[in-house]
Amino acid sequence: MDSSNFYLVLFVTALFTLVMAMSSFAQTNGLGDVITDCCGRGLSFAEMGRNCSDMSSLPDVRYAQRESCKAVFMSCCHRQKYSDDCSYGITHRLDEERGDCATVPEDSCDRYSAGKECCNCCGLGIEAYSLGIPCDHMSLNTPCDHAFETCCTLTRQEHDVTTEPPFDPCINSPCSQGCQIVDSNYKCLCIAGYELAADRTTCLDINECAGYPYPCEDGEECFNQPGTFVCRESGRRISCPRGLRYNRGSRLCEDIDECTERTDNCRPPQTCYNIFKSFRCVQRHQNVVLCPDGYEQDQRTNRCVDVNECTAGLARCRRNQQCVNLAGSHTCENCEDGYRIDSRNQCSIDVDECAERMDSCSVRQRCVNTRGSYRCDCLNGFDFDSIRNDCFDVDECNPPDGRSPCLPHQSCYNLPGEYDCQNMCSYGSRYTRGTCVDINECAEGTHQCQAMQECINQEGGHLCRCPVGYRLTRSRRGCEDIDECTSIPNSCRGECLNTDGSFSCICPEGYTLNDNGFSCNDVNECTMQLDDCNSDQECFNTLGGYKCRSMECPEYYDRRLAGNQRECVKNYDNCPPRNDACLSNVTTQYTFSAMALPSIPYISSPIRLMTMDISKSTMSQVVLRLVDGNERNYFQVQKRLLSSVHVRASLMLIQAVNGPYETDLRLEINTMINNELTQQTVVVIHVDIGENLW
Repeated sequence: MDSSNFYLVLFVTALFTLVMAMSSFAQTNGLGDVITDCCGRGLSFAEMGRNCSDMSSLPDVRYAQRESCKAVFMSCCHRQKYSDDCSYGITHRLDEERGDCATVPEDSCDRYSAGKECCNCCGLGIEAYSLGIPCDHMSLNTPCDHAFETCCTLTRQEHDVTTEPPFDPCINSPCSQGCQIVDSNYKCLCIAGYELAADRTTCLDINECAGYPYPCEDGEECFNQPGTFVCRESGRRISCPRGLRYNRGSRLCEDIDECTERTDNCRPPQTCYNIFKSFRCVQRHQNVVLCPDGYEQDQRTNRCVDVNECTAGLARCRRNQQCVNLAGSHTCENCEDGYRIDSRNQCSIDVDECAERMDSCSVRQRCVNTRGSYRCDCLNGFDFDSIRNDCFDVDECNPPDGRSPCLPHQSCYNLPGEYDCQNMCSYGSRYTRGTCVDINECAEGTHQCQAMQECINQEGGHLCRCPVGYRLTRSRRGCEDIDECTSIPNSCRGECLNTDGSFSCICPEGYTLNDNGFSCNDVNECTMQLDDCNSDQECFNTLGGYKCRSMECPEYYDRRLAGNQRECVKNYDNCPPRNDACLSNVTTQYTFSAMALPSIPYISSPIRLMTMDISKSTMSQVVLRLVDGNERNYFQVQKRLLSSVHVRASLMLIQAVNGPYETDLRLEINTMINNELTQQTVVVIHVDIGENLW
């Protein structure tokens, strides 16, 4: 074989593409695909912390669509960058004590910083809240509105600022039991079983057992208790004169009709005739005197005599009436106002109109009982108005001489029956030596902040703020740790470990933590000489580890190093004489290469993994064959003619692949002249797919 005629110069350049995201840099077709794909690239680019202007070219996008893709890419990238920078500015202002927005970094290109803008607008929102300005006051229709309203609302909701309670006259009222607000005044109330005393503030127990009518039944005894009474069986009976019986309905002693009830002792031929309090047995032909109502027969004289209902307990008079006996009847005369009858049927008991709540005094008057009557005196702080016949409040704050009863720099507030002097300082300030001084609740320990919360004094109040890494509890009265591992998706590339007030990222073995605190960098054990490969082996770095590879050249081949690649080149001078098999073997070279890739769970178009530029003669053809290692059809070899003497071979990934997975691809590069194989180069590519996406 004439090697000078078929000499092939092979340039192999390995492009190891470490795919960091699921979206691939695809060649798109329609405008809709361009917008979707290129916007996704812009968002991912910003999320990686890259500057949007760093993306200078889009080599895998068709040339005719690159300008459209770049416009969409820059728009989505800047939008994501602004959102992230603005959130950072808001967080910076809320987390730093009296946050200094000057420390927020600026954009290196145009000195504009979205983070600084949102930080400054956040400070305006906090200041607006302290001044009592509504949180929705900012309406510039710029991004500043969002930061202003967010920080103003968070300050209002998450920080405990005390407020002045409204005036409640019942709080300091002298009422012993209940209190009711009437306009700007109060009125004392008593619960059931009690009544107001003469001072209109104290509640006294009502003795129901001494009232009229008697509250218990016959045979029961009444026992008074605070606010109520109880009736207990005691055998106690209401005694009536002989011949009379107590009626529970009317609660009076009424005559017993012994004849009707057959309780008489008359015997035939006697006949029973009922008379008042008794009965008579008469013979059939004996003269019987029938007396009218209100009279009874005198058994001695057989004459009808008057019944004294007043002494016999038969009167039906009310409690405050006096019984007067009449011939055949009686009458009930009212006692003089203010008196009630006694046990001797005399109007001698004074009625305490105040205790029995029979007075007509107003809430501004005090009832005073007198003999047979009562009077209404004005309460302290009230004067009597003879025209209205009532008491009116004395306005102590506006006396006739014009002198206020309060000290200088104090305001006088008139109250029903009294007045109150309050200093003119706003809430949260203290009147001291004629001036108003802000109360430092944080220093004096009068703040409302809970454990772990930081107290920040402000003019007229204070704020309660949780430390960085903590947030308010649901009860809004304490702080709890923020679990960044669950609340912030993808906070770590490796394992996320939540700590008290923060979190940390832990990378798997074979990786080191990046300076940004969340990414993991692969450790190249081969270049750092951390491997344990022997002198006959070659160290191959993988994602998260390494492998020791032994590459033995076939017989009659010389081993050499070309850059980072190992080659076995055929030396025909080593062929034994007359060894036709050795001399006629057209396989002139074995090239060994390796690449490590992450798992790629999603792919929308083929990904170029490696390119090889091949030189040939104008008369020859290059045929590529992937003969081994592609049993799962993950890979494909594409050929492109660059010129009459140059061919480019590309190794493409055409399917999604998840690690761990490894294979040795065997690619044959065959040179043909007139359909005859004249030369062959074998490229062995070791592909190692890691189990992570990075």
